[in-house]
Amino acid sequence: MVERAYVPANDAAEKYKILGTDVSDLIQTIDHNIMSEPSTAFFQRKVSYNAIPKASLPHLKEELALHAQSSLENLNELLASHDSDANTELEAKGENRIGVGIYYFEEIKEDES
Repeated sequence: MVERAYVPANDAAEKYKILGTDVSDLIQTIDHNIMSEPSTAFFQRKVSYNAIPKASLPHLKEELALHAQSSLENLNELLASHDSDANTELEAKGENRIGVGIYYFEEIKEDES
């Protein structure tokens, strides 16, 4: 593995492809959770706060990225150990797609003093 994550730098078409896949995955999760019984709901959580000082944003953005990357790397190891393409020692072959996504968002209030 050359990079810790795949982020297409200047490939707009690839960015739109990822956008379509990620939006579709999130909407499918939300739809499933609306239509299903609570006992069969998919994991869907977020944490957010609405009173963060603008001066804290750069530090928090960096820290959250580090924590998110670490979490995704741990989840990647778990999933890879059960993926029949990534782990050729598995006896059973699989065709099911699962995953967990993490994203950062910010809403800047320009009039903050």
